[in-house]
Amino acid sequence: MGTTASSDGSVDEEFCPRILRVRTPGGYSMFAGIYQMTSDSAANGMPVWQQMGGDCHLYGGRQGNWLIGDEAADVEADRGAIRLCNHEGRMPHRCKRAWERWVGQGDWHLDEAITVNADSTMEEMPKLQVNVPGGPSECAGCYEAETGCMVNGMPMWRQCGGECHLYGSRSGHWLLGRSRVDMEEDLGSLLLRDHCGLPPHEASGAWERALGEGQWQQDAAAAVILAPGPEVLAPTLHVCVPSGPSEHAGDYALKPSMWANGMPMWQQMGGDSYIYADRHGRWAIGEFDWEAIHGALILPDHRGMMPHEAHGTWQCMFDEDRSHDPGVAVGVGSQASMAAQELWVRLPSGPGHCAGKYELESGWIMHGMPVWRQADGDCRLFGDRNGHWVVGLTGSDVNIGRGILVLTDHRGRMPQHTCGIWEKAIGDEQWLPDPDIRVCDLTASGEAADPDFDNPLSPRSPRDYCSGVSPCGTQRGACGQEASGDGGHGGRGEF
Repeated sequence: MGTTASSDGSVDEEFCPRILRVRTPGGYSMFAGIYQMTSDSAANGMPVWQQMGGDCHLYGGRQGNWLIGDEAADVEADRGAIRLCNHEGRMPHRCKRAWERWVGQGDWHLDEAITVNADSTMEEMPKLQVNVPGGPSECAGCYEAETGCMVNGMPMWRQCGGECHLYGSRSGHWLLGRSRVDMEEDLGSLLLRDHCGLPPHEASGAWERALGEGQWQQDAAAAVILAPGPEVLAPTLHVCVPSGPSEHAGDYALKPSMWANGMPMWQQMGGDSYIYADRHGRWAIGEFDWEAIHGALILPDHRGMMPHEAHGTWQCMFDEDRSHDPGVAVGVGSQASMAAQELWVRLPSGPGHCAGKYELESGWIMHGMPVWRQADGDCRLFGDRNGHWVVGLTGSDVNIGRGILVLTDHRGRMPQHTCGIWEKAIGDEQWLPDPDIRVCDLTASGEAADPDFDNPLSPRSPRDYCSGVSPCGTQRGACGQEASGDGGHGGRGEF
């Protein structure tokens, strides 16, 4: 009996479905998965289904049996490793008899757990999370199923924003490869044997890590689970860099739709720096694009843990010796939300129009740091893209990073806590250090209450600032002067 067609010539889906799902809970996992009817072949008057993304075939044999073979040549040779005897013209999903497994030497073993069912639609697969506390870190993180992509009859998941692939191997195992090439060559770094047609988060057994040269080691801590929702991720993180580089300090906001190598990303509020995972399984802080990695700070081997939870010491990648800096820390929450509501800028030697009380601008954060506005004027106190505190004459100065006063290298500290000497622009790209300039917290009892006031960190010299060189070797913006329109306020530096 062949396939039947409706009046318009299409295949009768109820009688002869295009999609079948084979389940083999007792083993022979390589034959499990989704099978699709081939449009150009039939065998012994019956349709043929091929494993999607694989080589196995389900077909009608010459003796009136349904057979499942592991390659196309099995159809011609009338052989297979799974069979159902005497189908009586019924489609595989309609047969009442039990399936059998070939066990060698011409013997077959009855296996009532094997099932073949019709699937009218492809089941939508959930997001998964790969946990690898023992490594390799680059395989950790969130994975999303690629719609319509099947490998050896099983769905395939790709690391969100990464290159790793979780797929069913030709031998019926779950494999996690580090690239598409690994998947095409049936290779991987993590292995779960004999998936029995179950998705990776439901399959039983222990995952194994590759040791090289065909050696595998069980890792009971490795697991694949349903990915938790975004609500479990910290919406805001802050970065502390007491030794620099200052431009990467401050508050970072979660980017819910952006992932890098399986891990979430946070962007510096009002800035261009990111916290992200690189392709080597490390947390990085710095510029980001998909083609190049520009991490200024690196935390090696995150093991799938979030940046505020991962163990180890951050490294400054701009140092020649890539020194470890135990002072660098990532914490949960916003530092800007705890900033002083009111500051007082003292300018005994001028310019007087920038002096006075400054009030916190609620919700305005630039380059990870809060912004204050002059209470009786339009001046702004803000952090620029180079990690300096700046006093600008207008709100537009905040967006372009221009000002008349600067305190270099804030290292993530608030203006009243930062060590160093303020400088003021005097025109012609010149800056004059003024040790009398002070910023005080009006909401505190006084400077003596500040625990960081006497911090012995040595301030950088004005020459360092004007030369455009940072402590870690990053290029600073040049100090410029506005050609005109400064309202007689003197030089205005552009950073």
